[in-house]
Order: sequence, then structure tokens, then C-alpha cells
Amino acid sequence: MGAPDQIGLVAIVAGVLAMNRLAVRAAKVSTIGERAISELFVRPLFGEPPAHEALYIDLTRTLAGTFDLKSALSGRAQSAASRKPVDPLATAQVRIHRVSESQVVLDVRAHDAPALLYRVASCIAREGIAVTGAKISTLGVDTVDAFFIKRADGGELDISDTESLVRVLERELEPLL
Repeated sequence: MGAPDQIGLVAIVAGVLAMNRLAVRAAKVSTIGERAISELFVRPLFGEPPAHEALYIDLTRTLAGTFDLKSALSGRAQSAASRKPVDPLATAQVRIHRVSESQVVLDVRAHDAPALLYRVASCIAREGIAVTGAKISTLGVDTVDAFFIKRADGGELDISDTESLVRVLERELEPLL
């Protein structure tokens, strides 16, 4: 998938896929200039995958602001949570690594769950942080995700930005008891 880059695009794409009952097994996201390129490997949670046209329509409506993706997903998440118990020992790990002057990597390791990538990417976007690239992997029942991030305004992420993001993500990923 290719689209004009914007804050929250990874979350929107992940949310549309989750809404259409597609599990993201792996993904590679990058930006080239003002364009975001995403290569996503998905599998249907059950049955046949939806038609490409349906995904395109849902993505277009969400990007245009004419479809409330968050509301659509919240009903599904509550339904899924009531059916599938969460292992209380399955705690998420969130770490930030500064790999150069301008490059920061956010590592998220967690027990896989419906719309998990959407939830993580939404938190990143709400914090005003841009994803410039990502490598998403689902290994069995766990996810190992790396997000290359920067401030939305292009500025360098400072310690308070990263600490705030880690706290928000840890709260979002707390197991439901």
C-alpha cells in the first residue's frame, strides 16, 4: 500500500485491517519523501479474506474522516475480550533506543491480541510522534514490533517525549483482568 504520509496512517491501516478481521502477521513500513509505503502480510481470522475493493473503501472513508474507525473497533475489542482470557503473566515490554542523533527506535513486545497494532500505533500518533518506518512481526502468540519514530514537527525526541510515550503504551498494554 502506498499513500501520502500523515500522522496516524499506520494506525488507520492497521485498524481497517483489524475491522475486516485480518490479522497482521508481519509488516514493513517506510517513508520516502512525503509518501508512506507499507507491505503487510495478513491472514483472515476465519473464512475468506475480504475483497480488495472493500478494504480500499474502508481505508478511503477513514482517511476522509467519514467513518469512525475507533468506534467500530471498540465494539469488536469488547466482544473479543469477553471470549478470550488474557494471561495475567503476559506483560508487555516497551523500550526506547536512540540509535543515532536523529533516529529513535521504539520496541514493543506483547502478547498478540485483536487490533494490537492499531492500539499501539494510535498511542504513538496521539503523542504527536511520527512513524517513519516499522518492522512488525508476530511470532506464535507474541508480537515483536520495532517503530522508527520522530516528533511530528520533525524535531528531535527528547527524554520527556520518550518517557511519556513509554508510560502511555504501558497503560494501553496492561492486561485486562
